Amino acid sequence: MKAFSDDKELVKRLQKGDIEAFDLIYEKYSARLFAFGLKYLKSTDETEELIQSVFVKLWENHKTLRTNLSFKSFIFTVTYNDICKLF
Repeated sequence: MKAFSDDKELVKRLQKGDIEAFDLIYEKYSARLFAFGLKYLKSTDETEELIQSVFVKLWENHKTLRTNLSFKSFIFTVTYNDICKLF
């Protein structure tokens, strides 16, 4: 795979259904989101399910992603909101 591209480019590609862009985003953010979620959930299993759910949502809504917003902020906000729903 190519080196990580900038988020705007990846989001533009993802909007078109580019699976490689999805994979790159997953590689770039999954470990960070896992560490973030684990701080709140304190459970590896629950955190793995959370991250899977976040990336499923990302794929299901890939056509409506906005390139004018920070993707990093977006993905962490989605993750945080899903964490809040668990409490």
